[in-house]
Amino acid sequence: MYAQGQIPMKTEIARAEIQRLLREFPFRRFVLHMENGDRVQIDHPENIAFQPAVNGLHGSDEFIVLMNRFRLYSRFDAISTIIPLDEEEPPFWKVTPEEFRNFRQFVSRQIESGTTMSLEQCVQQWREEYDRAETIAAIKRGIEDIEAGRVHTLEEVDAHIRQKLGLPPRNTAD
Repeated sequence: MYAQGQIPMKTEIARAEIQRLLREFPFRRFVLHMENGDRVQIDHPENIAFQPAVNGLHGSDEFIVLMNRFRLYSRFDAISTIIPLDEEEPPFWKVTPEEFRNFRQFVSRQIESGTTMSLEQCVQQWREEYDRAETIAAIKRGIEDIEAGRVHTLEEVDAHIRQKLGLPPRNTAD
């Protein structure tokens, strides 16, 4: 629990990011990914309302989304991510064929194990696992390069860059 009047950092960050997005000109649509897996798209600045933080005063920790007959009352700390949308190509829709195959295999494993989650949660968990596997593979390649002698000293790299840029050699007294 938080002390009276204290706003959780996550609330302040989410509220500040939404305020920033609402002030952009021209306005760009964005999506709020909620911790429960819901996805709320904000198509116009007037679709979301809250008391902003201004002049050092804390804003509200709650917000309202109004779109046609849809109403959502929620808290900023229930937002897991905020994703701006580009008109032509939303960033979360870009997937390479290899990533798509990996995602399909991931979803198949989740179904076989009986795991229940929303589509957004599934994508987020897969992305975290995929990124972690990519990082581990890159580290292993780096270790293999070191063991095979495919490395250069800092001095060699510095000399190469200086030569390429037409700079004088480094003075060893520096």
